[in-house]
Amino acid sequence: MNKAIKIFIADNEPDMTRLTLFRLKKLGFEVEVAENGLQAVEKIRKSKPDLIILDEDIPLFDGYKVCSQVRANDLLKAIPVVMLVLSEDGIETKMEKMGSNGFLVKPYSFDKLKEKIDLFTKKS
Repeated sequence: MNKAIKIFIADNEPDMTRLTLFRLKKLGFEVEVAENGLQAVEKIRKSKPDLIILDEDIPLFDGYKVCSQVRANDLLKAIPVVMLVLSEDGIETKMEKMGSNGFLVKPYSFDKLKEKIDLFTKKS
């Protein structure tokens, strides 16, 4: 079931990204990563993943700008976006403005990440 699900991750913590990538691939997900927002936008346009996980503080374009660009693209706008944030303060307003679907507060457990993935990648 998970083999067809593509997840895209852009996080500003390379060690956490590598660990998450390893664990998700072990579960059978296809995973692609980016190191910065500009790279994220380009890769998302090409790969059209099933779920996007964006750190709010990635270099070049922050996660919110990446999310806004995804929402502005007719081919990408329906893809769920989960933001990785340092604080819940004001997050609902930011999510509404940028169009993200959910968030996780860093540091987060892999189990919490997996719950979000399961929530947003359920195939009907």
